Amino acid sequence: MKVLLDTNVVLTGALNPYGPARQLEKIVSQTDFLVSQRVLDECDWNIDGKAPNQIIAQAAKTLFRRYLSDLNATVVADITTSRSDCHDPDDQIILDTAVTNGCKAVCTYNTRDFPFDGLNCVIPFQLLKQQESPQVHNYVQYPLLRERGTLLFMGQLHHRSSMGTILRSCDSTQIFTDKDGYIRASGPNVQQVNVKVPLIGSETLVLVIRYKPGFFEAARWRIVSGAWSKQILTTGKCNLSSKTTPALFFEKDHRFSATVQNVSGIPTFAREKNLAHALTSGSMEAATGSLDLRYVLQNASFQQGESGYYVTFPIKP
Repeated sequence: MKVLLDTNVVLTGALNPYGPARQLEKIVSQTDFLVSQRVLDECDWNIDGKAPNQIIAQAAKTLFRRYLSDLNATVVADITTSRSDCHDPDDQIILDTAVTNGCKAVCTYNTRDFPFDGLNCVIPFQLLKQQESPQVHNYVQYPLLRERGTLLFMGQLHHRSSMGTILRSCDSTQIFTDKDGYIRASGPNVQQVNVKVPLIGSETLVLVIRYKPGFFEAARWRIVSGAWSKQILTTGKCNLSSKTTPALFFEKDHRFSATVQNVSGIPTFAREKNLAHALTSGSMEAATGSLDLRYVLQNASFQQGESGYYVTFPIKP
């Protein structure tokens, strides 16, 4: 299967060691990855424009080329046709290049930019699920969170209180479910909690918890009349620290009990207009797309070892 890689996937896979884009190397044996010259040029251009200095820029460029080498990616020429399937001419070139080279898919974080029925447009998470035999890491991605974040859980609780503690901050602030299934918040930085509706056990649950300084929201999402609809469970005013982590089953002594279909998260307060796309895709990485390149280049640690450059990502699980 031939797959053309978009710029945002290349940069994310090269610079974020924890995300699904980095794991694409696991499907190299059954996937022929292609990358266009335009994507290479865009990677260079983006890095030059956002790196704080030339040393870091050179390190990042080395890393993305090594990432493509690890994927055995083939560089192909850009193709331009008279088609106009995409709104953006740059996206049209990506589409034309993929179709001309016989690709079955474009791997991109901007799947909505390619409205073309003849080509499958997927985020890395979806490509892994399609190509790799079932693996737990394809369904559970350790959520990377900060003082802002969005956590997605898809599955079926064994009983209404079986999520236990959901999020935990280093200052003892936490978001949790009580014995009756209500989502609550406690700790020194909690000012107000408005509890409305409890969780229900033994039913399929799509739960999204979003938070930012001074606000958090827990909501159940369902498809109603063909579209995603939100039911607010709890809202409140609180501040979670930059060292906020998911609890759930990631902690040793947890009370979590459920059948899990997906767990993922991002260190961003996802906009509601982007959530539907993420829920349909089954991963929060579809809500905001690729990594914040400027943030990573300015905050990551780029070092050179025996095997070349490596990056210490600024957000660690």
